[in-house]
Amino acid sequence: MKASGHAVNSGALNPLHKGHVDLGGAGPSTLPSFLSLDQTEMMTHEENFDVPRGRAGVTVASPSLAILPVDECWSVLKSHSLGRLSILIKEWPRIFPVDYAVGEGALVFRTDVGTKLEYGPGSPACFEVDGYDERHGAGWSVMAVGMLEDVTGNIDERSQRLRRLAVRSTAPGQRSHWLALAPKELTGRSFQGGWVVPGNYFG
Repeated sequence: MKASGHAVNSGALNPLHKGHVDLGGAGPSTLPSFLSLDQTEMMTHEENFDVPRGRAGVTVASPSLAILPVDECWSVLKSHSLGRLSILIKEWPRIFPVDYAVGEGALVFRTDVGTKLEYGPGSPACFEVDGYDERHGAGWSVMAVGMLEDVTGNIDERSQRLRRLAVRSTAPGQRSHWLALAPKELTGRSFQGGWVVPGNYFG
């Protein structure tokens, strides 16, 4: 998946979006506001805009997925702290929920002795975060692919800076080992759901 900087149809996504993305149309569009607004702010934000509606007042759906530019993918990653890490365990993929932080062009995780530490370092991995706002029908996802690195004992300046990042663990345990993923590929998608039937978009 490659980032794109094309303009989009301003009616394709509702105004509860922030940051330009590409749907292959014409005019500006934006990323989901729930990336940066809480529920109260979202309600206030909605009242100040003319949300594009279809039949029966239903929000008009975007005709295709929006491709998020790389810089916006990083912004999304920085605005969250919990995601999913997928690694291969004896040739089979496994997915783990992980707390993380972003810095030095990498994602960093803390872990303890166990599966992730045994099979992760030096292996390809995939990290993903996503979200869906049921009230407004807006969804998004960001995926990072690269090699996992154990930076626990590294003495270079970059590794030391990575270990100073604030990774706040929500699960119990010491988690004294540090893993880092510097993405070789970083992609994202966004969409706006709404009133749609096959071959038709009602506005």
